[in-house]
Amino acid sequence: MKTKLTHLHQKITRIAGTNWGLNKDLRRRLYRTVAEQMILHGAAAWAYPLSARQSRLLNFIQRKFLLNVTGTYSNTPTAALQVIEGIILLHIKAEQEVVYVRTARLRKTSNYNNINFNPNNYEDGTTSIKFHPEIFQIEDRISLEKQFLPVPSLNIYTDGSKIEDTTGSAFCVMEEDITKYEWMAQLSPFSTVFQAELLAIQEACLWARKTNQLIKVWSDSESSLHLIASIDTKSPIAQQTQEILLK
Repeated sequence: MKTKLTHLHQKITRIAGTNWGLNKDLRRRLYRTVAEQMILHGAAAWAYPLSARQSRLLNFIQRKFLLNVTGTYSNTPTAALQVIEGIILLHIKAEQEVVYVRTARLRKTSNYNNINFNPNNYEDGTTSIKFHPEIFQIEDRISLEKQFLPVPSLNIYTDGSKIEDTTGSAFCVMEEDITKYEWMAQLSPFSTVFQAELLAIQEACLWARKTNQLIKVWSDSESSLHLIASIDTKSPIAQQTQEILLK
C-alpha cells in the first residue's frame, strides 16, 4: 500500500506540480474523494485490529498529500497540517470504517475508544426492493395533500419525538372529540425522530387493520409518508408498513 500510494503521489506531483495546479478547495476535494478513498479501500479487512506500525504508516502517507493540499513548508508538523485543514487522522478514519462495517454490515459487536457498538441497537437496512411494480398499488392509500379533512368515524394521529437522549413514538385514536385508544413506546437512545415517526405510522396501521371501519392515519412527517409511498425504499419499517397497507 505504501509503495502504491507513494507512486500515486509522485505521479500527481510530477504532472500537476507541488500544488497539483489547482486552487486549495479543489486540492482538498481531490484528497478527500480520491486519495483518501484509495488509502482506506478495504480498511475493514486490513485495519482490524490496527497496529501501531500501521498507524504510523497512515500518518506518513497522509502527510505527503496534506503538504500538497496546504502548500505549506515541508518542515510543518503533521499534526498542524491536520488541524489547519480540519482533516481527521487517517488511522482514526480507518478504525471508524472498521466499526461501521462490522456493526452495520456484518452485524457484529464492535468497540471503539471504549465505546461498545451493538448491532441490535441499529436498524438493519434492506438491500432489495420488496414489491414488484405491478402489485405496488399504494397511491390510493397515501395522500400527501395538506388539507385537514378527518373522516366521520375514526382518525388516528401519530407522532414521534426526541428530547435529549429519550426518543418516543405514539398514536392516538379519536372518534370526533373522544379518545378511544392510545399507544406509546420508548425507543433506544440511538433512534432518530425520523425512525420514531415511521414506527408510529406503522403501529397505527397495524391497529387500524384489526378493525372493519374506515380509518384515516394522520402524520405531520412528510418525509416519512414519501418514504412509505416509494417503491424504492430500503427502510425495513417503511417496507413493513407498505406490506400492511397493501393487504
